[in-house]
Amino acid sequence: MAKQRFGRLSVGTQALIGLVIGLAAGAAIAAAAQPMLLAIGAAVEVFGTPWINAILMCILPLVVSKLIVSIAGQDEPQVVGRAGWQAAALFIGLLTVTGAILAAIETVLKEGPRTRDMGGTASTEELGKAVAEAL
Repeated sequence: MAKQRFGRLSVGTQALIGLVIGLAAGAAIAAAAQPMLLAIGAAVEVFGTPWINAILMCILPLVVSKLIVSIAGQDEPQVVGRAGWQAAALFIGLLTVTGAILAAIETVLKEGPRTRDMGGTASTEELGKAVAEAL
């Protein structure tokens, strides 16, 4: 069995390593709270925000085109129909769960404990437990 050298990592693995390193560096800079580092971060943000927005604008057309090609490439319409029903069921299920969670949060915020930033005295743990009980 041949050994895999570091230079032979897949592009996806390299991208994941880069994301983790970037996340760690950003967290370290934020935790350090050094004015010079924060100023550098603000300067880089001027370029980073448009870059991320450009990437996001590319994602939707790619996903839609991949979906269209995948559907058009299917030989059996039953497979496409089954996938459509499964996607719709998943969407409705997630929408229902999200609605229940939001209703519980709304109930707790109207009647239950409030954290200090909302004018109350409860901890975030107490607020979380109240939301969980409301579910």
